[in-house]
Amino acid sequence: MTPAAASGTAGARRSSPWSSKPWHRGGQSIRGWAPSALPDSADSSLVVVISRRRASWAREALWLGVAPVERGDPAFAKVLAVLPDTFGPTAGYRRTLAAQLAALRTAQRPDGFWEVNLADPGHLPGPETSGTAFFTFAMAAAIRSGFVPRGDYLPVAARAWAAMAATAVHPDGFLGYVQNVGDRPESSQPVTYDSTADFGVGAFLLAGTELAALGG
Repeated sequence: MTPAAASGTAGARRSSPWSSKPWHRGGQSIRGWAPSALPDSADSSLVVVISRRRASWAREALWLGVAPVERGDPAFAKVLAVLPDTFGPTAGYRRTLAAQLAALRTAQRPDGFWEVNLADPGHLPGPETSGTAFFTFAMAAAIRSGFVPRGDYLPVAARAWAAMAATAVHPDGFLGYVQNVGDRPESSQPVTYDSTADFGVGAFLLAGTELAALGG
């Protein structure tokens, strides 16, 4: 399946006035997961200990790490494309996005997916479509906006897309391997070929939209 076959129309939502506020979960300020040492960083506010395990949930890292600009918006790269250079935090946000995508580039599984638990690849291993699709979307959008080099990141995004299309898409178009609603890596497990949710389908279509817009 090509990205164009699954693409739609996506837009970035503008907000005014621009603001920069930290996120809070469990009483802690969330600054984004550590981009420099994924998955072993001890200073990441998104690497927590759950049931004696280090955990950095891929989908939460996406919502709150790759997207700290807008309220839960997975389109950090899209928001940064419209943030004015005169807005104080813009340069720092762009550096954060580039660093986070660099970390994801090294953390990608050989098959093209990302793990459910980025901090512990041996915990809940297997394909998971929602986190992978949102990371693919963010990466492709960042390429298109010129925040990261196309030559370095397009192969990563393309490999993720190919993995989802070959592994998660059923012959009738049903999208599987989507972890359903939850609040931690262990939620809605096991994730199987028949697991799906609307936000996973949306993420997959967003990823296809951005990859199709890149062309080539």
